[in-house]
Amino acid sequence: MAKLIAQPAIIQTVGTPVEEIIGRLNTKTAEISIARMHSRKGWLQPGQIRDFSEYILVFKGALQVKTRRRALLVRAGEAVMV
Repeated sequence: MAKLIAQPAIIQTVGTPVEEIIGRLNTKTAEISIARMHSRKGWLQPGQIRDFSEYILVFKGALQVKTRRRALLVRAGEAVMV
C-alpha cells in the first residue's frame, strides 16, 4: 500500500531539530527511522543502542560514527547502516 508522507515530524533535540520522515512519531513505523538533520561541526551524540534500523546518508561534509568495535568516517555521498 502506498502512503504519501506530506511533511516530516519535527523532533527538538539539544542541537538542531531532526525532521523525521519515516519513524515512530511521524508514521508509527517502529522498524526503521528515516530522518533529515543538519549538524554543526563538532556535534556529538551519546552512544545509543537502537531497537530499529537506522540508515545515515551524508549529503555534505563528513560524519564519524563510533561503534563498540570501530570508528567509521562517512563522507559526503556515502552512507552507513547502523
